[in-house]
Amino acid sequence: MVKNGNEMLEFQVLQALELDRQTYPQEYWLDEETVVKYLRRYPEIYTFAVDENNRLIGYLNMSCIDLASFEKILSGEESDICIGENNLCFPKKATANILYFSSIVVDKKYRGQGVASALFNKMAQKLEDLLRKDVYFDKVVADAVSVSGERLCRAFGMKKVFGTSRNSSVFLLEAESNSPYFASQTLINAMKIKIAGGDKMMKANVYQYDLFVSYATPNRPIAEYVVERIEKRGKKCFIAPRDIRLGFDYATEIVNGISNSCAVLLVFSSQSDKSAYVLREVNSAVSRNKTIIPLRIENFVPSEAMEFYLGPTHWLDAFPHILDTHLDNILAILNGLENSEAAVQNKSNENISAEWQVMDMTQALVEKFDKKKVALREIELDYLCISPDKFEMNDNTEGTLEDWIDSISELEDASCLLLRGDEIMGYCDVYPVSNANFDVLISGEQMISADKCDVYAFGGEFDAYIAMMAIDPVCVTQERYLQLLAWVFSKLKKWGEEDINIDRIGISVYSSMTEKFVKALGFEFAAINPAKGKVYKTNYALLKNNAVYKKITAKSDK
Repeated sequence: MVKNGNEMLEFQVLQALELDRQTYPQEYWLDEETVVKYLRRYPEIYTFAVDENNRLIGYLNMSCIDLASFEKILSGEESDICIGENNLCFPKKATANILYFSSIVVDKKYRGQGVASALFNKMAQKLEDLLRKDVYFDKVVADAVSVSGERLCRAFGMKKVFGTSRNSSVFLLEAESNSPYFASQTLINAMKIKIAGGDKMMKANVYQYDLFVSYATPNRPIAEYVVERIEKRGKKCFIAPRDIRLGFDYATEIVNGISNSCAVLLVFSSQSDKSAYVLREVNSAVSRNKTIIPLRIENFVPSEAMEFYLGPTHWLDAFPHILDTHLDNILAILNGLENSEAAVQNKSNENISAEWQVMDMTQALVEKFDKKKVALREIELDYLCISPDKFEMNDNTEGTLEDWIDSISELEDASCLLLRGDEIMGYCDVYPVSNANFDVLISGEQMISADKCDVYAFGGEFDAYIAMMAIDPVCVTQERYLQLLAWVFSKLKKWGEEDINIDRIGISVYSSMTEKFVKALGFEFAAINPAKGKVYKTNYALLKNNAVYKKITAKSDK
């Protein structure tokens, strides 16, 4: 059983202290008086687990701290024992709060039995409840004193800032995206991954949802009816907008819903066949190898685009009415997937702490991925990085899946992938273009497309256009952007060595962080493109004299 700190009894405080003594060096030990003061000041500091005899067998210590304590920890001069009870505070609504991740400890006798997952689950629920009330943390800081602690911090999306003189490492997660909720959301998502993949005692079905329901708006009554009937039979569904969390990015929530579901139910009709949003959901499902259950509610033949995604499949024809037999079939599919899908999910969770690297597209296609997998993920990343409120991404504006595959084939030398282990977390394209096409792009009148890219294999004089620098919002950091920029600059240098000479450089900007980088690099604003992205430009000769450019290239050359 997992409890909150306000339920902790005196003898359980002593048991928590005993676990500390079994786990940490003496310099990090606290006394009973200090812990009691913490609890009186801020009861939420502890989340703890007990056995059937009410004995404390593990705890998670996270607390909201003031700016002074944060600065002390970030200075590296003092450990968390410098935080007194008066430094703890209750997080405030609509304010940038600071969360300190102190420790997680589980009794050795109970490790591998789901205790850590139960603690993470409780904390994730707390953080989600706070977010619903517009209470968020824009910074999460930790002082890791062990290898396992460092590993956990990295799994939570935190970045190592420095090592201290005490042989510990300070880690930080901060809001480095457009959303002030980024740090909270990243921590919640990472905890859910740890819950899903971490413990032997977890049930076979590791997904938060059994079924993601994709539908076009006109079919919403039918979709909601199916959800109601399926959930009455003991399954949990994700359906928008019901399950979109308040204050979170809509596109990111949709992709997370698909990722955290065992299967995807496609409510198929003439309306859903035409829906760009449904097609993007199907794209994400196929990209993640999700089982798609197509429930056809009218006698309509799917378009070539939809058929290309789905391939040969068994349709559940539910027209003119949805019958119990259709629901029985859906349930049978879900029950059959439960065990097999868990293994796939657990394997994917291994990537959370994997090494990051940028890989040329040519190399990636040889060593890791096929072109369809890359295209599926790149389409999804565009969906995540370009707000649908600003620009409707569909086959007409961005091209079909087949178009993307063809483009990757033709221009693989001009692209790279940002990888976390075997997982595609971002990509970047930079294309040589003619002076005339560059002028069109830099005016903002048109978006980049394959037909605007020149044949550059024979060398010559060109301009360059950075079409996209996309990073999954859940892992956006300055370091990730630096990795992509370093690749772009190395590509430009390599082209120069091959007599592919670049004069002007343009870039489409879709995030505030990208904009900060390009401004620091001396790019100048030029226009707004049809996707409401900002277009910036510079001269390559000027760029190479920029101090930030020199730092990035010097680091990458080492």
